[in-house]
Amino acid sequence: FPNPSAGDVTVRFNAPKPAHAQVVLFDVTGKQVEILYDNNVSKGYNFVTLQGDKYSNGAYFIKLELGENTTYTKILLQ
Repeated sequence: FPNPSAGDVTVRFNAPKPAHAQVVLFDVTGKQVEILYDNNVSKGYNFVTLQGDKYSNGAYFIKLELGENTTYTKILLQ
């Protein structure tokens, strides 16, 4: 959040137990832009900040791998 954003975007996720997490930013063509986070997280809510002013305006996807689970979220940078 926020989405869409003209600045920083906070990726928030809830880990049910300690686990390894990786947060990766992709462009709309599926090309990996940057690994935003790649480390262990503790149980509970965790936050990763994407500095939106580092990237061109447009749509992106954020992939979150948390333990064995993977989710994708679309974001729009303005």
